Parts: sequence; structure tokens; C-alpha cells
Amino acid sequence: MKCIVDCGKPPPDVSIMDDTRPNNTQEVSYTIPTISRDYHQKSIVCQATSDALDNPMKTTVQISLNLKPLTPIFNTNEVSTEETLPLTVSCTSYGSRTVASFTWTIGGNNVTSSSTISQTVTESNNTITVTSILTSSVNKTHNKQSIVCQASNILGRVNANKVLDVKYAPDITVDSPTYTQNDVIRTVSCNPTGNPDSYTYHKWQHKSKYGEVLRELNGNKTLLLPDVSELMRYQDTGEYVCTASNGIKDKDNKLEQTGSGYVTVNGNTKYHLVKAKPIIYP
Repeated sequence: MKCIVDCGKPPPDVSIMDDTRPNNTQEVSYTIPTISRDYHQKSIVCQATSDALDNPMKTTVQISLNLKPLTPIFNTNEVSTEETLPLTVSCTSYGSRTVASFTWTIGGNNVTSSSTISQTVTESNNTITVTSILTSSVNKTHNKQSIVCQASNILGRVNANKVLDVKYAPDITVDSPTYTQNDVIRTVSCNPTGNPDSYTYHKWQHKSKYGEVLRELNGNKTLLLPDVSELMRYQDTGEYVCTASNGIKDKDNKLEQTGSGYVTVNGNTKYHLVKAKPIIYP
């Protein structure tokens, strides 16, 4: 910045930003080596003093800067949705000049086409606030992926990111163990995988190989088959159905999910050699 005072007798003393200058100087320059955003809208005063003046002469200019956006801010601490519901999240960019544009990615994939600019506000300091809303379909494969909101203008770009939490109904698998009639302890394990990882277990069903329900049993993740006599244990053979839920409905609007496995109990074959006297019939 340069300030020049024209004429005057005796020549005035000129200063910028209260910087002391030698006497009889009618031109002065002021250099800011590295300018920061703090200088935006800052007033710079050039002052001339002289014995011929009752009061100093002043002129003021204001610095206006083009500004890179500040780091954008998500509208929520956690970005969460259910697999059957669309994800809606917004992100706001502050402090830019010129106006910022937005780019959205989920798991590295660009989903900006599913976003809109909902609001653009010029603040009192002549910076621009912009809010973007993303509405996108997600599924369980997106769970724990990074969602990135990027704001950019002619001066650069800045990112904000969150870890996406997609809640989904569990898939259920059931072990298919094989036992013998000698095994006193016989168990079947249910293995649900969903988000959240907290489940309510309902009654187990034991079905025949033809799909007929033979009995219902109380259990949770692990079903302990009732203790019966060794000769009767082969009757435990069949399909075992586990039903569980985690509070999230599936795409068919079902809350309870099922999975099944097949339990086999092999019988023991014993051979006995018996010596006996012959029987003679008359």
C-alpha cells in the first residue's frame, strides 16, 4: 500500500498504520509480507501531519480479500440412518469469498448429483455462508464408510468427514453340528450379523426333514437341547430354526429374521453274541 501527500509547505510527515516516518516525507509505502484472513475488511489509515495543520489529515481504505472457505461443518455429530430409509445430511461452509461449491463422496464414490444447495447467505463481513443437503440411498455395505463433505472456491478446498452408521436387520446363520447318541451335551448356535449388534431371541423351532414343526424350545444365541435318555437322543435330528431381531426392519418390513441349520444325531449300533442252550420242541 502506498500513500502520497500532494504539496504542502513545509512538507508533511506521512505515516501508515501508525508507522513512524522521517520528517518531510510526502510518500510512504507499507508492505504486508504474508497476508492472512484477519486482514479482511481491516481499515488502513494514512495520516499526514504538518506545522501548517491544526489537525492531522487522514484518509482510510478498507482491505477486501478473496477467502478460502473455512472447514465445513456437518449438521449432526453422528451421520446415521437405516438401510430402508434414505440418508439425509447437510453440511455448511462458512467464511468464503467467492461463493463455495460442494462435492460429496461416500466410500470414495462421488454422490454430489444427489445433493442440493439449500441456502446461500452473505454475512455482515461480506463472507458467504452456503449449506448443502445430501439425500442418498445407502445399504449395509456403506456401514462404517467415510462420508466426505468438501467445500471449494477459486482459492482452494477443505474437507470434513464422518463415519457413516447404517443400521440394518440381521442376517442369521445357524450351525449344523453332528452328534452321536453318546453325547450328553448337544447345542446349536445362532449367529446373527446386523447393526446394531444387540439382539432379542425368540423361540427356536425344531422341524422334521419335511418341514413339519415338531416342537418349540426356549433359548437364546445358544440352544441347549433337552437331556433325554441315550436311546431317545436320535430324535433330536432335524432342522433348527433361530428367530432374532435387533429392532431394525428389513426391506420387506419384517422385524424378526430367521435362519436355520440341520442337526444330525447318529445312533449307536451294538452287536451282542449270546450263547444259549438249544431248545428242542416235541
